[in-house]
Amino acid sequence: MGCRTEPGYPPQGHMIEVAVGVCKHCIQPKPPRTHHCSETCHELVSGRMVQYLILVEFFVALAIVVGLLWLIYSHGKIISNGETSIEYYINLATAKKFAMRRKVYMNPYDFGWRKNWKSFLGIDDFRGDFFKKIIIPSVYQPNGDGLIWPFAFSLDELLPHVQRQT
Repeated sequence: MGCRTEPGYPPQGHMIEVAVGVCKHCIQPKPPRTHHCSETCHELVSGRMVQYLILVEFFVALAIVVGLLWLIYSHGKIISNGETSIEYYINLATAKKFAMRRKVYMNPYDFGWRKNWKSFLGIDDFRGDFFKKIIIPSVYQPNGDGLIWPFAFSLDELLPHVQRQT
């Protein structure tokens, strides 16, 4: 969505009463508050374009802020559930299949939002580790080896729970 308006041109062929100087690019008298647009139209552009430029910048900045807030929210939700981005879609499809069978799907890596965030940030003791591992840039090793992940519950705990839901 956008609109195109003419930038306005200085009058040609007559003297400008209040000329600030001469344009370096086109060697014409330059009225106050104008500049040369060398990128697109190669003409002197007046201050009337500033309003449109500010509106465009405002709406672009607003779109970026809204997009970033949505990303922060969606990734915060994924981290709180102990999932990766791909696991989110896999778990969503699995939960729908379980719901059709009147069963409840439980994410095996969901330890609760607090433990999930601690695991994500790599902190054990919030007071001691927050400053050392979050605020100050460091090269600490994350928990685990990245290949084997602990489960939130064992299979023995899960089977009786699933059988009770039926």
